[in-house]
Amino acid sequence: MLGRQVLILAIGADSIGKQELSTCLVASASLLVVDSRVQCSERGESQHALKSGLIDFVCPGGGVADRMGRGEPAERAQESGHGPLVCEIGECCVKGGSAWSACAGVLSGDSWLVVFDSTGVAVQDVAIAELAMGELRRGRGLKSRL
Repeated sequence: MLGRQVLILAIGADSIGKQELSTCLVASASLLVVDSRVQCSERGESQHALKSGLIDFVCPGGGVADRMGRGEPAERAQESGHGPLVCEIGECCVKGGSAWSACAGVLSGDSWLVVFDSTGVAVQDVAIAELAMGELRRGRGLKSRL
């Protein structure tokens, strides 16, 4: 029997207090990818789960990121042991890095839930738009299973 593999792209809650997903849903993710730990600690979907104590911003290299994205000792991460693995999108994309390896480990399983919490980091938005335009210019188009 095949497991379930689900990706949720949460892009609408971009300011303090906004929320579109259940706090419990965010906390139950296998992997929570954020555009910015600092920004997502006070905006987006992560803010509510973080403030309620359901998640920690666990760093893939060890340690727990505090609300400003700074790491704490790895022992603290071992003690907390709850919530999803949290990575910034840039960390997940560096092949061979500790975050990339940790993300790959999560995604190698039969069942997983990944939540991408995007609060709108302008430089990332511009880079994504440039990539999409490049694909369109090359005639490849953008494909979706929706």
